Amino acid sequence: MVQIIPASDLSLHDVKQKFNLQQLWDSQFFLEWQGELPDISDSEKNWLDQIKTDFLSLVEYPLHEEIVKMFALAPLLLLAGLAWFPFLPIAEKQVDIAFENEETIVRGRIDLLILHQQLWVAVVESKRQRFNVTEARQTH
Repeated sequence: MVQIIPASDLSLHDVKQKFNLQQLWDSQFFLEWQGELPDISDSEKNWLDQIKTDFLSLVEYPLHEEIVKMFALAPLLLLAGLAWFPFLPIAEKQVDIAFENEETIVRGRIDLLILHQQLWVAVVESKRQRFNVTEARQTH
């Protein structure tokens, strides 16, 4: 009989163990992100600065994920061109992850999935703020 585990019942540690995940520091991994990036215009820089300012003005308060989506995520997706055709945004997409040779399925929802045909272009999942976002930014 297939066992279905709600993703919300799993910790990050559980997921790492179940999927045998590990952090990779190899500079040769995913070279597509390491090439020359196109320059951004002054207008795009101004938009990015404004999004950053708006977000940082909010982080002092408990943030509901919908506020983050509205004031940070939506403008970024628009600026990146991911909010309209040929991309397809899907909200609250149910995802099932099955394990080979096991009768286990992890079932959860993704806040936002951006598709281009069958390719997952972007996945967004936001969680409650449990620590200061500005501290997290400074450590990386």
